Amino acid sequence: MADGTWRIIYHDVNFKGRAEFVRLILEDAGVTYVESSDNLYGPSGVCDAFRAMGSNEDGLAAGAEQHVAADTALWPVMFPPILHHKPSGDGEEVYVNQTPAILRYCAAQLGYLPQTPAQVARADQITLNVNDLMAECNRAFHPVDPKASYESQKEEADKVSRVFAGGRLLVWLGHFEKIVKRLRPEGDGPLLGEMTYADFALFHVLDAAEAQFSSAQYGEAWLKADIPTLKRWKAWVAERPKLKAYAQSARRRGWQGTSMM
Repeated sequence: MADGTWRIIYHDVNFKGRAEFVRLILEDAGVTYVESSDNLYGPSGVCDAFRAMGSNEDGLAAGAEQHVAADTALWPVMFPPILHHKPSGDGEEVYVNQTPAILRYCAAQLGYLPQTPAQVARADQITLNVNDLMAECNRAFHPVDPKASYESQKEEADKVSRVFAGGRLLVWLGHFEKIVKRLRPEGDGPLLGEMTYADFALFHVLDAAEAQFSSAQYGEAWLKADIPTLKRWKAWVAERPKLKAYAQSARRRGWQGTSMM
């Protein structure tokens, strides 16, 4: 059901960020969508995390508890990306954050939901593991303060992210290589027989890992990783016609260069 209006609510930035997961599934489905950063921030913004800005380990900022308690958004959300879908007719309006939840909702609406409970469980596992990998990478690039910028902790972040690239990243890539090799031993085709939200999640995290960890600064971790099936599968997904057109369009943002963003 691609009808109605689709809106991604995310930071107004010129890099992909976590909203890219959502863009990919919408682009592959041929859905027209808009993006907005309206009313994200501040004590009256839609995101509860930002309503409490200024809070720290010493406690909540002045007024934060009252700002968070104000129930003024379409549905309480913590942080972006947020998906806002208004179906045509009598369909229920959806306003939700958390990337895996967004992907699963899009899958149900757009025909990317697996056919059996067992396949749903596997798709969820892959998607949530992707989410965990992104979180681990973010901590590697923000080791001192997860809420502060990379630049403000660059010296320590460069040390920790190099260790991550030569260690934990390779564990994750080896895990995903094993999954893809079992499901698609030739490195082509949808993981679970038909395209699901797990395919888009895994593709993007691999794309981000290649962009982030191919340079000498990180020991060419992606280039040297022994994951041939995973790399072939990633290349196969990139050739899907609508994703390929999107990748070549002005709609696709560049990479930030930190945190696989």
